[in-house]
Amino acid sequence: MLNHGKSIHHARWAVPQFLEHLREVGVVAAADIKETNQDHCPELAAFRHWMLQHRGVTGLSLKVYNRVLPALLDTVNNDIDRLNARTLRDFVLQRAKHLSRGSTSNEAHAVRMFLRYLIAEGKSPPGLDAAIPTTANWQLSALPRYLSSGSRP
Repeated sequence: MLNHGKSIHHARWAVPQFLEHLREVGVVAAADIKETNQDHCPELAAFRHWMLQHRGVTGLSLKVYNRVLPALLDTVNNDIDRLNARTLRDFVLQRAKHLSRGSTSNEAHAVRMFLRYLIAEGKSPPGLDAAIPTTANWQLSALPRYLSSGSRP
């Protein structure tokens, strides 16, 4: 039986990726990347530029950042000096309640990258990026086939 929901989910992810690839190789005309959320805080515009220039990210990656970082900055009223370990951890854990493991991991990565930018620019203390919790991703966590749950050493 085909799971259409899963197919649609994969198509929503794959089609924009493929379109971005076609733009990168010049088959499709490059689209202007919307300057969304840059008015939110001047640091977001600078971060976005830094990511494009120094990290070589694509527009698709920036969409994840544009979704999560304005929400993070809202929690501290756009004052990056108010970002601390507790605020960051609470923010990521609160958002994780409503997201899949994969989406949580992507958002945590976006927050971590923003913090690394702030650290590199001297606007945040070193090590603050370590405050972001990691997400467990145990794909093969079942017992190996040669062990049964009732066997003992």
